[in-house]
Amino acid sequence: MATSATDTTSHDKLLKAFIHNGWWGKHWEEKVTRAVLSTPFNGDYKVFTKKENENVHAEEKVLDHLRDLLTTAPEDAVITLFLSYSPCDDCCPRIKRFLDEHKDKKLQLHVVFSALYRIDRPSFGGRRKNYDQDQDHAKDDNSKNLKALQGLYQEMGDNLRPFNDKDWTDLQNVLGITNSEIDKRKKEDRLRQDFETLMASH
Repeated sequence: MATSATDTTSHDKLLKAFIHNGWWGKHWEEKVTRAVLSTPFNGDYKVFTKKENENVHAEEKVLDHLRDLLTTAPEDAVITLFLSYSPCDDCCPRIKRFLDEHKDKKLQLHVVFSALYRIDRPSFGGRRKNYDQDQDHAKDDNSKNLKALQGLYQEMGDNLRPFNDKDWTDLQNVLGITNSEIDKRKKEDRLRQDFETLMASH
């Protein structure tokens, strides 16, 4: 599903989901992947979601939309994809292929996320409670997703990252709404530290 919602209530729920997802020690939201695509070159944004029973991932929907959009976009377009989870082992190669398709352009794609998808976080001390708390996923889930994310990081560098302070501010500006919890989430730095540790372990 893709929307360009203007409803304040839906935006508030969306921003809250991003803030709470991946917040150390917080219970996670329902199993829905959310994506907000910001395209400043045309002053637009779109919201994409992928629910548990859907086969098409949110990133797939975003990339299909971008392929159409980039036919009329400037070559040096700056695009930010805000994700509630890091790309999975299927979507990391999809993003890499998309970048390869447009390597002749000066396109800047930033992919930022508020939680790691089925990857064990070092700060959890090996406890598998940082994703899908009602399930104990097999070790190969962690291995596949981590390897794919490390490969995408090699391609994108710091354009692939957990939310930083500016990213949180940018998402608020895109949605045109604020949330008082966002300042607390900005101070919660363990996701960035975990990500740096995991990428350095490659």
